[in-house]
Amino acid sequence: MIHPIYNTPVTASATQTFSEDDYLEDPERIIGDLINEHENCPISTYIGEMEKWLRTQLTGLTRDIDRIFIHCTGTATNARVSSIVNYWKNNLGWRHPGYHLIFPLEGFTALQDLNLPSNGVRGYNARSIHLCTIGGLDQDGAFSDTRNNSQQQLLHAAVQIIHNHIPNADILGHNEVSNKACPCYDARAEFAYLKQ
Repeated sequence: MIHPIYNTPVTASATQTFSEDDYLEDPERIIGDLINEHENCPISTYIGEMEKWLRTQLTGLTRDIDRIFIHCTGTATNARVSSIVNYWKNNLGWRHPGYHLIFPLEGFTALQDLNLPSNGVRGYNARSIHLCTIGGLDQDGAFSDTRNNSQQQLLHAAVQIIHNHIPNADILGHNEVSNKACPCYDARAEFAYLKQ
């Protein structure tokens, strides 16, 4: 069931016009290929901005990290970041957000300094980084992998950047340590190429 606070619409974006065929089949090349593109690509711009933020955060990281958790919000894809953050604060009483980085249909938002834990997975937060895409519910309210190209590419880029800095961290979905559908796909299998 979708919480009513999550049903606020967002403006349409250029990224939504991309087709599924635009998603690179070799995710290891996402960062380099998109940043080096000479065309005006919004995803390339977002990856460059995110990479800069992540590298600054990772360089100054003092927490020991052994897990990178992948999440979805369990909402409709048009949920707004501000509505989600307000729900955590006002309805759940959380002092810290649920994730470090969140990916709406276009772009990303840094919610928490990587040196501070977030509320991603109870019992695992002290030594984890949490990444989340907005979505996870299809139009009928069923759990589903609803990521678009922007979300897929930015998520893969973020995981690659973190993995390059912390290569021994396990990459896994919330559903692997908890009885939840989140992130609605097999994250460990999807990111297995980084562990080969």
